[in-house]
Amino acid sequence: MSHVGRRFDMTIDGAPLRIAVVGQESGLAKGPSAAMYLSGVTMETRYQQVLNGSGLAHRYYAQDGYPGRNPHMRGTTTALRLLLGTGLGTDYEGEFVLPTTGRRFHLFDAFALVNRLLCSAGPPGGSQGRPTGTMARNCGTHFSATLSILEPTIVILQGTKVAKWATGVLAPEREHTEHLYEAILDGRRVVVCRFSHPSAHGNIRWGDRPSAPYVTKVIAPTLQAALQLNGQA
Repeated sequence: MSHVGRRFDMTIDGAPLRIAVVGQESGLAKGPSAAMYLSGVTMETRYQQVLNGSGLAHRYYAQDGYPGRNPHMRGTTTALRLLLGTGLGTDYEGEFVLPTTGRRFHLFDAFALVNRLLCSAGPPGGSQGRPTGTMARNCGTHFSATLSILEPTIVILQGTKVAKWATGVLAPEREHTEHLYEAILDGRRVVVCRFSHPSAHGNIRWGDRPSAPYVTKVIAPTLQAALQLNGQA
């Protein structure tokens, strides 16, 4: 299932900001907690896995007895910090948003994490998927329904396959750059960002450090432009 943060439906400066990050699929979990993620994953289970597991129980890098996040979630942290205005960095305090009213909340409570595929053909205990065209076709209607329900205003596509498989639902209506376009979903405009996966290899890898060239040259300017199109900057 998808992770949907409790603060997903936000408004900033009078404009709605609903962020959806789209990955390929969820790898099979490892360790003692693996059994609870193998089947019948509810939205509450997924919420706890992402917010409390990857978010509050981890740090950007391992420190003070806390384990570090994997490259995927480090990259997601960087993207959310840029979109929510907490600034680039690896410090834990910078991962919290201070709303105009109410208590502060963690970045991972302010977005939806959606997978293009709701199944995984990867080896047991591994995170590397082996998707097929049949999987992409069969999960397409679920992906479309998920976005129709969530009504995101900004979508981040992580990985070339995800970007390719998303075009059936998020077809480019107006291209701004190779990384940024606008789509129409159920009659609503959606700003779409196309990036490499944070754990990609070489110079397009951006899940190791917020100062990575791909972050400064591609991620940051694209997300700033996305905010402008969304009416937040």
